[in-house]
Amino acid sequence: MPWPIYSERFLHHQAAGEWTYVVPDGRRAIVTNVDAVSTVGSSTWYSLRIGDIYLTLSLFPVANDPHQLVLRQVAYQGEEIALLIEQTGLNVSVSGYLMDDTSGATGPPGDSSWRPLEEAGQLPAPRG
Repeated sequence: MPWPIYSERFLHHQAAGEWTYVVPDGRRAIVTNVDAVSTVGSSTWYSLRIGDIYLTLSLFPVANDPHQLVLRQVAYQGEEIALLIEQTGLNVSVSGYLMDDTSGATGPPGDSSWRPLEEAGQLPAPRG
């Protein structure tokens, strides 16, 4: 039987471009860490977003400049976690937790895509 929650590396890249991870149906992702180091000889940057909301734009003025961002951001089923790397040689890893989510929520409360619990069905009983 699979665990209901486990550690996950969502994105792990060093090439220029936009890289995405879409949270699978029936799951919820919690992004907790972004680790990066630049091997580029000039200044560079990366950005991270969930859906249309940017969480960070991190600048690296020199090579071999390490960066660690600790956060706790939720992405619901169907939402996209996106990493944009400006130049090849900027190594970025995005990790956190992926958990089962049987609530059917597709966004936070108040979001137009969010469904109230009455519509989504009852949550499972807590494990104990």
